[in-house]
Amino acid sequence: KLCFVMFEKYTEARKFSIEVEKNLKAIENNAESQAGSFQRCRNDLDRLRTYTHELDTLLNQESTSKRNIWKRKIDTVFEEYETLNNSFQKIFEATEKKKREEQARNDLLSGTRQRKPDSQFEIHKNEADSLSRSQHAVVEMLERGGEILSTLSLQREQLQ
Repeated sequence: KLCFVMFEKYTEARKFSIEVEKNLKAIENNAESQAGSFQRCRNDLDRLRTYTHELDTLLNQESTSKRNIWKRKIDTVFEEYETLNNSFQKIFEATEKKKREEQARNDLLSGTRQRKPDSQFEIHKNEADSLSRSQHAVVEMLERGGEILSTLSLQREQLQ
C-alpha cells in the first residue's frame, strides 16, 4: 500500500512539474504576463514542494530494498523543483524590473513629477532649499578654485 501511495504522489509531482514548466515557458514568451499567471505558477510550485516533502516522509517508511529506487526518483523531482523555482524567481524579477522601467519611462515621457507640492509654502521652501544647495556648491567651487590658484602660485615660485 505504501508503494502505491508513493507512486500516486510521485505521479502528481511529475504532473505539477510539467505544468509549471509549461506555464514558465508561456510567461517567458510573454504569452501570459499577468499577475494571475505568476500566482498560478507560484501555487503549483508550492504544491510541488509539498509533494516532495510528503514523498521524502514516505521514503523513510519504505523498506530498505525499495528505498534506493525511490530515493533517486524523489531526488530527481526535488532537483526539478529547485530548477523550476529558480527559473520562476528569475522570470518574476525580470518582469517586475521591466514593469518598473516602463513606468519610469512613461513618467519621464509624460512629464509627470514624483510628487507635486501641496501649497505655496512648500513651493517657496523647495525653492529656498534649492538656492541654498546651489549657494553651497558655489562656495565649494570658489574654495577649490582658491586652493588651485595658490598651488599654481607656489609651483610658479618654485620654478623661478
